[in-house]
Amino acid sequence: DIAAEAALQAVSLDSSIAAVVADGMWPRFEDRSRNIFAHPGGWPTGWLGPLYTMAFEIEIRDRLLDPEAAVRNIHTQPVFFVARHGAGYAPVQDVMTLATNAGSRHEVMVADDQGDGTVERRVRDFLMQATGWKGPHARGAEEIQKLLDSRVK
Repeated sequence: DIAAEAALQAVSLDSSIAAVVADGMWPRFEDRSRNIFAHPGGWPTGWLGPLYTMAFEIEIRDRLLDPEAAVRNIHTQPVFFVARHGAGYAPVQDVMTLATNAGSRHEVMVADDQGDGTVERRVRDFLMQATGWKGPHARGAEEIQKLLDSRVK
């Protein structure tokens, strides 16, 4: 997910950001492009991956972000990586390898997209612990859960 890459880049450049969650990301956009256009047993569309990457870079008028460099430049803020199983996600090992390069405290959760709220609870707990936020009237967990629920659905 390009948003996770942007979040990692932002936290590596701005020390006022308290923590970051990188969920469902691909450490290399080129790998994601190949995955999108790989159709085993189907049409030979693999050649579209590099074209897609180039078109994306033209659209954003810049080179793609380098999550490995960004992660190495995060020194103080904690990072929570969510690696997911499934054809639409980066291999879990790629996310684990990226996480080991983090220069700050980090956690990795391997998730199975079961929709049972486990990921949301772990993200909530991580953000509360990382920021020290207790929320209004000490209902921090409830408030973060409301925010997550409103954004996830």
